[in-house]
Amino acid sequence: MQVLGKFGGTSITESASINYAGGAASVNGTRTAATYGIGAQYYFNSNLFGRLDLDSYSVGDSSYSSRVDVWTVNIGYHF
Repeated sequence: MQVLGKFGGTSITESASINYAGGAASVNGTRTAATYGIGAQYYFNSNLFGRLDLDSYSVGDSSYSSRVDVWTVNIGYHF
């Protein structure tokens, strides 16, 4: 099994709008921030492997920000 660590940068553009009985509201923004993650990869045999990753991203703008965690499960085959 291999354990992986990741560190990098990302630029995320987001937009959202909502309509409600009293009017409407919208939010738009772009944020560039650091991202990081961890993962593990396991080889079932010399060709077939599985991988699990957790990546964390910062989203929002100067008035609101939050972190979003993304889990990814992969199965791969080396030819």
